Amino acid sequence: MSGVYSSKITKQTQKWDLARSSCHGFLESTWTTFALLIAIRVFDAPESLKPLIPAFFGAGLLSSWFFTSVATKHKLTSVVPIAVFYIVGAIAYFFCGISQQLWFYLIGACISMICVSQLSPFMAQVYATNYHPKERGQRVSTVLLTGTVFSALWAWGGGAILDANLNLWWTIFAVSTVTALLAAVIVMQIPSKHLVPKKGDNIFTNFKLLKEDKLFAVVLLGWWFIGIGNLMTQPIRVEYLANADYGINASNYEIGILLGTIPFVSRLFATKVWGLLFDKLNLITVRILLNLVFMASIGLFFLTKNIAVMTIASILFGFAYGGGGVMWLLWVTKVAPPDKVSRYMSVHATLTGVRATLAPFLGYFLLVHTNPTTMSYFAIGSITLSCLIFLPLFKPMAERTAD
Repeated sequence: MSGVYSSKITKQTQKWDLARSSCHGFLESTWTTFALLIAIRVFDAPESLKPLIPAFFGAGLLSSWFFTSVATKHKLTSVVPIAVFYIVGAIAYFFCGISQQLWFYLIGACISMICVSQLSPFMAQVYATNYHPKERGQRVSTVLLTGTVFSALWAWGGGAILDANLNLWWTIFAVSTVTALLAAVIVMQIPSKHLVPKKGDNIFTNFKLLKEDKLFAVVLLGWWFIGIGNLMTQPIRVEYLANADYGINASNYEIGILLGTIPFVSRLFATKVWGLLFDKLNLITVRILLNLVFMASIGLFFLTKNIAVMTIASILFGFAYGGGGVMWLLWVTKVAPPDKVSRYMSVHATLTGVRATLAPFLGYFLLVHTNPTTMSYFAIGSITLSCLIFLPLFKPMAERTAD
């Protein structure tokens, strides 16, 4: 998987991507914490509608194969669709901020979720062509770390705004609108190549990779179960803290700190470590280590109502999430040829979309019909199964990455 990498292009990519990531950090706190929190506390969303917001992030990933294929067909550079999705997302954030009714708010929130989920296949292609494989993990982890700083600050600041005056909730989306537009301008400065279609390709071509590359297919199977276990718990964390029925009823500030600032700060210390491990160790080793930390964070969070214990769980979650971001975005670069990274990534993103669409509904179903403890056991069991699938892949992955 060799290629020609220009130091000038690498430096330009790093510089502008750091700026893009700074803006993206604000958006990350908005969609991971505040979008659902506002739906619960401002619009009093019913249980049946709450999963829609995180589910539409998955729906966006589910459609990434289509948008990747369209961009490739029209031979766009990788950054053009990214800029378009930032702009459409900004419009959606604006409509969220001026919403007076739940249905209008949900439409804007769901569209913004779809847009933000489309970025990864195209950014992965940029990283594959602009960064050398031996330094890719470290460079991307630096970008993710920068975004994490702004995510943590906005999680803290946004939570404080909501606690000071809940009527100012619209400022969350005003800031998101501005930063999304700024990100669109910045991303166009990143050097990128045109996506080149192959003769005979169509929008379904990428899925043939599942049959052609068995290692890729089995890794995706293992990723399925870690994804289900992790994604089903993420919106439930907000619900568990915010809903008085579960005995915690945390303030908006506490929720912002526990689900935003603490995990994001933990990511600051973890992201570079995981980036280094990604570059140096077998992909399977790193994936299983991440699984174990995710399981610990889920168990500690949902098996207690003690804020101190939940703080430890949030630290562990942030630590794992720091590696999860690097792994999710880059692992296909260790499997795919450089010119096919966006194709591999579109399949990975699409399957992530399937589980990210289903997982919130599964999490809420288990929460409503059982309790947080049972839901967490199910999630931990799913991640354990993922580890069992990954274990036999250590040698095949070593052989692939040695090519």
